[in-house]
Amino acid sequence: LYPDSAPLDALASIDIAMAAPAGVFCHVTVDGLCLGDAELYIYEGSTTSGGTAFTPINRNRNYALSNPSQVAMVIAPTVSNVGTELDAQIIAGGAGKKSGGGTAGSLEYVLKPLTTYLFRLTNVNGTAHAAYLTLEWYE
Repeated sequence: LYPDSAPLDALASIDIAMAAPAGVFCHVTVDGLCLGDAELYIYEGSTTSGGTAFTPINRNRNYALSNPSQVAMVIAPTVSNVGTELDAQIIAGGAGKKSGGGTAGSLEYVLKPLTTYLFRLTNVNGTAHAAYLTLEWYE
């Protein structure tokens, strides 16, 4: 949830950057939701700095919890170049107080190693709404 269940402001974005080392090919799926209209983007070859480093959770129970993902992930980085747009999708939020919208599991990519990817969910509704962006992958 953005962040810690606070609403995502109008025209604000949730940004997540990730990159894998040489020889690691991530098969990633993207799940995004905003209770108002939103846009979901995936960019390749992005240039980012700063942000909050995040250690992904290894949910493969066949490995010890001390066997973390090899992927480097940063939440809310400063983006100086988004890179090449790979995908753009509209997430329709509907109308009225009980409206909601989302996209789930429809995007899957096999990412190149040694390449930074930017995943961005932007609230384009005009008012703040609850939103989230989740990435899941296997290596």
